[in-house]
Amino acid sequence: MNQAINLLKICTVLLSHEGGKNHDGTGFFVAHGLIITCAHVCQKFQYYKAYATWNNRDYCVKVRKCSDDLEKYDLALLELTDKEIKHPYLPLEERVNVGDELYTFGYPGNQINGDVGTYEVIGFDGNNLLKFKEGLVKNGQSGSALLNLRTNKVCGLIIISLDTRQDIGGRGVPVSVIYEYFPELRKLQAVKENPFIPLTEPIKIYQDLFGRDEIIEGIFDILNAGGSVALVGEIKTGKTSTLKAVQELAIDKLSKKRKVVYLDLGNIFEDNDFYFALCDEVGINVENVQPPTGYLFFREIRKYRILLLLDGIEQMTWVGFTAPLRSQIRSLANDSDPPFRLVVAANKPLTQLFADSGQDSPFEGICQELFLNPWNATIIEDFITLRLSQTNIQFSEEEVKIIINDSQGNPQKVMQYCYELYKSKS
Repeated sequence: MNQAINLLKICTVLLSHEGGKNHDGTGFFVAHGLIITCAHVCQKFQYYKAYATWNNRDYCVKVRKCSDDLEKYDLALLELTDKEIKHPYLPLEERVNVGDELYTFGYPGNQINGDVGTYEVIGFDGNNLLKFKEGLVKNGQSGSALLNLRTNKVCGLIIISLDTRQDIGGRGVPVSVIYEYFPELRKLQAVKENPFIPLTEPIKIYQDLFGRDEIIEGIFDILNAGGSVALVGEIKTGKTSTLKAVQELAIDKLSKKRKVVYLDLGNIFEDNDFYFALCDEVGINVENVQPPTGYLFFREIRKYRILLLLDGIEQMTWVGFTAPLRSQIRSLANDSDPPFRLVVAANKPLTQLFADSGQDSPFEGICQELFLNPWNATIIEDFITLRLSQTNIQFSEEEVKIIINDSQGNPQKVMQYCYELYKSKS
């Protein structure tokens, strides 16, 4: 599917009132937290609560600006009441030519899954409305975006049908008029900084993480069933980012509350380092910079219930880490309600992890392995579409295919290739 068409569908919302029970029309995201539609779609929003259905969820919206003169400006701008929602939005383009082919997606009638339409531009009428033909415009499609397939950008929105029973097209408000009534949108639509960042750092905020929802749900399913997890993946596939997401989400997703402790073993070099770091994070007082070990450590730590996130457990094969430490971690995680539940990240399966040291993995049999696989082509395409959605730049299908092939699904390589391609186009 054309990336622009896919983005169009992602950015389109169904508008309704009275708790989402009544269908009023269609709208689409034009900036962060902002939805544009027709003023006539919003006539009941001054009396009832208004909702935008997006991504299978209903979100409250309020009218930011709505025209009273429907003959001149049949336009309204809505805003989400929840400013934290992350979503893409559609790029607008004022230029449109006679003969351009238009594509639309909206929610006519009771078609909750939406419907599409294609039209041809035949010019502008005396009211400066975009006139198009050769397609059936149905009730409920008011406010649907008109995607220009020549530019892959939105050139207007549908306001009326010439006849809802015949395929003779309709009228739309062009982007030039949208900018005239909502001048702030021109600035909000301006090209942003390169969206393909960070290049090398882990993703630190869950909402910015992409393509890992399924594995994160799997991690919490295992934890809530009384198990521990080993997250296995090659270098730079997103293990640290996934652990950071687990750290952020644990307070809401754990069925039994635990204190979350994240340790990067790349900064810990031997047993005492580990005990000191863990005590410091938990809040156990360490006198004379000498952490408790062995039974003294067990006596203190058993008072707590901890979700221990260990990043880079392959470092525990280093000389400074001993079998007694590894054995104690295993023991503390091996009970019906143990002090530790573990999520450990490793670059090798558990059966291979400690092969070089001649020892069995202390996590084998305790942690259920989940494999962090490379991104597939669909995930890469969706990722690129989402990141480009807040810019005025598009990648061609051939360019996306090259990124998919050259990156082999490695998320960091995808980010780097996209960063360079975006840079060359901006």
